[in-house]
Amino acid sequence: MKQFYFLVLILLSTNIYSQCPNPDIFWFETGEDFVFINGNNNSQIDYYEIEYKAYETFTPGDGTAETYTFSGFPHTIPGLMPGTPYYFTNRGVCNDGSVSDWNDNGNDGPDLWYTDMQAGEFSAENTLSHNSSQEITHEPSQICESTEAAYDFIFVGVNTDPGFSCPETTFTAQTDGPYIITITDSYGDGWVGGGVGNETVLDVLVNGSVVLDDISLANGYSEEFTFEANTGDEISTQWVNQGTWFYEVGYSIISQNADSDAVTTVGAQIYTRSYIPADFGYEGTVTIGAVELGIWYTDAEGNYNPDLPVTDYTGTAYQNIFLYRQTNGGVGTSNVGQNQAYWEQIAFKLNFEITPEDHQTVITVPLEFLPGFGNLNGNGVEVSANDDIIVQVWMGPGDEASTGFEGGVRKFIAGNLSDFTVLPQDATNYPYPAVQTGPWIDSTCDYYNYVGDNTSLMNLVIGSNNELSTDEFNINEISLFPNPVDRMEQYLNIKMDYNYTKAIKIFDIMGRKVYDLITDDNRIDISSLNQGTYIVEINVNGQQHKSKLIVK
Repeated sequence: MKQFYFLVLILLSTNIYSQCPNPDIFWFETGEDFVFINGNNNSQIDYYEIEYKAYETFTPGDGTAETYTFSGFPHTIPGLMPGTPYYFTNRGVCNDGSVSDWNDNGNDGPDLWYTDMQAGEFSAENTLSHNSSQEITHEPSQICESTEAAYDFIFVGVNTDPGFSCPETTFTAQTDGPYIITITDSYGDGWVGGGVGNETVLDVLVNGSVVLDDISLANGYSEEFTFEANTGDEISTQWVNQGTWFYEVGYSIISQNADSDAVTTVGAQIYTRSYIPADFGYEGTVTIGAVELGIWYTDAEGNYNPDLPVTDYTGTAYQNIFLYRQTNGGVGTSNVGQNQAYWEQIAFKLNFEITPEDHQTVITVPLEFLPGFGNLNGNGVEVSANDDIIVQVWMGPGDEASTGFEGGVRKFIAGNLSDFTVLPQDATNYPYPAVQTGPWIDSTCDYYNYVGDNTSLMNLVIGSNNELSTDEFNINEISLFPNPVDRMEQYLNIKMDYNYTKAIKIFDIMGRKVYDLITDDNRIDISSLNQGTYIVEINVNGQQHKSKLIVK
């Protein structure tokens, strides 16, 4: 059961038509088929009135919503549909017949809440994958990382300001040997301009003579070129043509001899990949239950290390998955089709775990689903085979400060160089993986950086979502932890495969009942128990389990 806590601002002003106060609600909790409400009772109020409506909002008092009344807190509204969005508003009706205003959080209309979905059991049947091979052999072709080194020149473009301009440069070579110029594109799709004749083109000169003629970036995030220069030579650049998206260009120049002093830091990564099940031969509807991810997890030198941290230094694993459905007909078949304003979130998984043993393997991550935000692992969400489904994976930064691991780590969604299962020209979406970021996350990549290969494996696991049979439940599989438990830790956890409704009773060694609760939660508050030995009795679907519990 998901519990929501919120603070309702008590309006100090009263309704201009009456002196009836607003309900003082401090707890609003949704379950599978009910809403539990608690608040402070007011002697002026005769009863409380709730209006609610499934699936769509309404204007309070317009007659289109259900009306429910009760005389005091706490109270439970029964009979709701599982896994359903509901809109709620409330008001008080006073003893003198006057009424308060209709109330909600923010006073901007009825509030949206979700009831929990019914427990289910997802049966995996197939995997949708753009990769023809499932081996994890390569790091991603594009990695969001920064390098601290003795650059002779470095400039980064932007993707939002057409007035931005990348400068030319002139400097004196400080060392002999090859030099590297790296051209980058902040948007990630190549800044070739408006087509033939309007490409962004750069020349590199040494002592006034062109040594790299008409270099450009056809596609992708970056491309390297090398040229020779000696100590004391004058190195300069010159724009031959500034294409349509010239403001997105950046470039850097560094001596190859400076590479040994370079320090590379892996930033945060956000991976995105799109699927349309119909491209894989599916019709009607499909059910998605999990995501498969190719994992690359090594130390900073690229080596397997069993001591790599499972969680970041700050205590959170950070790895998050979000599943979206495109609502405007799909992301399109071009690399500029990603418009997040039309992404509707339908599933997620926060802080999924990655271990050193996951390196170069494919892991399966069960999803949690909307509506409900409940404990829904094991369920699946049904979508149309023609829907464009976007998988987005957030990976935390790999620097030493974030991971607490000396030298940092390399942690990516990786893949291979296998062929596409559906050829890009035959797909009805843009099937290439992308690395992107935004201002909310520390990273060295900007916007979408598409990669023209399969080096980021992100699969959809599809199957069927069946109702969970209570006949399959084994009461003997229940366990309590921690046990012994410190009463100052407050909570006792109940380990079981699914969240069934449980009748929990606790007895002291004299046989006296000291605790009695019916709950869907898999943990209970035991702070009221004194130190000692107890018997915990748990009843589920007519089956009974007893365990000894020691409270310290």
